[in-house]
Amino acid sequence: MSSILATILLSLSISSKLQVKSERPSIHKVATIQTVYGDIYDCTDVYKQHSLTHPALQEHKIKMRPSREILATFQSQRKSSFVNKLWKSKKGCPKGTIPIRRSTTTNDHKNLGNSSRDHSPSQSLNSDDRVDFAGIYTKPGKKFYSVAAYINLYNPKLHYGGQYSSAVVFIEGGGASNLNQIQVGWTVNPTLYGDYNTRLYSAWSDPRVGWWLAVGPNYDFIGYWPVTLFNSIQDHADSLRFGGQVFTPSANDIRPQMGSGIFKNGEYDQTCYIRRIRVADETHRYLYAVDNSYISGTDSRCYYEGDQSFKNENTGYSFVFGGKGGRDGSQCFFD
Repeated sequence: MSSILATILLSLSISSKLQVKSERPSIHKVATIQTVYGDIYDCTDVYKQHSLTHPALQEHKIKMRPSREILATFQSQRKSSFVNKLWKSKKGCPKGTIPIRRSTTTNDHKNLGNSSRDHSPSQSLNSDDRVDFAGIYTKPGKKFYSVAAYINLYNPKLHYGGQYSSAVVFIEGGGASNLNQIQVGWTVNPTLYGDYNTRLYSAWSDPRVGWWLAVGPNYDFIGYWPVTLFNSIQDHADSLRFGGQVFTPSANDIRPQMGSGIFKNGEYDQTCYIRRIRVADETHRYLYAVDNSYISGTDSRCYYEGDQSFKNENTGYSFVFGGKGGRDGSQCFFD
């Protein structure tokens, strides 16, 4: 079993109105900053960031902050910011610039067009590759405008470099024939990042104006996905999924660990969990998922989920998931 690293709060919200800066910020010379973990980021002019080369963003006007209603929702829950603590210098990039991680592998900017419904966008799938998911999902018939959850962090063991293991929140809409999807969570993915560290990641398939991502106890808004990238989650999401996901290439005979590397139902000190799952309607007022009326669970070969229920005001709606993985042609690995 791997040791727990931390617990991180993730929050995503669709904003109907965004505050736009009318004037162009002063252009700064590119600077370089480093995280306490050793990653190097280049501070790039916000108007010269790589994302603006996307064909759908040629006429995009950059938004600097979410709508007032979303800011008001999170304001009462804000604590001390942790983002600046990530930098060795204790401060981020100069005003008018954004941090872009310096590429360490050729996959950092790989075309994302070959992603399937249950796949992270760094490896292409073939018919023999395996994607396993264990977690919970919402039943059809509801609309979601915000979602927040606490995910604890582990460093699951991979047996081969082409594998990955993640803990993810999925925001989806459109169905199988027209799926739009955002994935946010943590992952161990050496193909994408060039190492075996646990990293925050996000991905999307290619909101009215944007889905905003906030992280940490201070609900620091770190960016958004523009509406023009999507056609079926522009106003809301039709479904949500929470849980663990692993990828095993067809050439590998052993699946990687998921979560903490073990599954013990109800044992939150040993098994990876997602807790205090909250969703919101169009008013952006959070509602706890107090029962299982619109939640279902699913297991996958060698990976499991359990204990999904509302616990108390502090833990909220929570569940556990994970597993050791397994070898083809034999049983899964157990304690």
